[in-house]
Amino acid sequence: MSMSTRVALAAQLSLMAALLGTPPRCAAQGPINVLVAETPPFVTDQGGVAAGPYIEAMKLLADREGVGIRFGSPRPMKRLLLEAKQSRNTCVLGVPFAPGEAEVLNYIGRVGPLDVAVYAKRGVAPPIANVAQLRGNTSIASADLAEVRDVLDAEGIVYQTLPASAAAMKMLNAERFAYLVAEEPAIDDLKELSIERQFVLLRTERWLACNTALEPATAAHLRHAISEGLYAASTRPVWASFGLGEHFDRVSKAWRLSTGKQR
Repeated sequence: MSMSTRVALAAQLSLMAALLGTPPRCAAQGPINVLVAETPPFVTDQGGVAAGPYIEAMKLLADREGVGIRFGSPRPMKRLLLEAKQSRNTCVLGVPFAPGEAEVLNYIGRVGPLDVAVYAKRGVAPPIANVAQLRGNTSIASADLAEVRDVLDAEGIVYQTLPASAAAMKMLNAERFAYLVAEEPAIDDLKELSIERQFVLLRTERWLACNTALEPATAAHLRHAISEGLYAASTRPVWASFGLGEHFDRVSKAWRLSTGKQR
């Protein structure tokens, strides 16, 4: 096949893909560096290696678009955002959207919902129904998320921040603090730990955000890959392999309803 014929064929494929709303497979290139923070059980640190359903689902979806990706070791989110701003060909997976960062990061697409609630151990702390009732209580721990800090700080709440940890609920159960502000657990272990959800503090979403110098064609492929987030139907076997099949069913249905992406 001559060069002119190959060029003409590539142009036809691009036109067909554009008409169908599907970009052609990404041309071979160096892999995208995808940075992650530890957010159990979605991303866990296995001896310096990132693991979990977010990792495997992202690999599956990116591979189908012909985009090579490689994951770094889990590190604190603040460091990851700084690196993504400075390093070409680099993205951060699972970052909450921050309007102030939109000029220095390319928010490619949503990857999943992020519901944050307030929890307490049954019979230890008085039941509460809203954030105002946390005022005056000095025994509060919170996940270190920018959106959560904004809400608590605006309400004048005194709290201590905790790094992402699967042990947070167990710490609450051990009465290390009276209330915990954290992402809703993917595994329903609250009854076993005598912990009750008090109320939902906020509902937001996690995103894939990349360096603004990322090639537009690559960004388009990534955007198409995660058009249904990491909860696309094709990823259910991934979630099930981590024992999170029921979580996938519950969350994917609710998320589709909330975003209008019903199938």
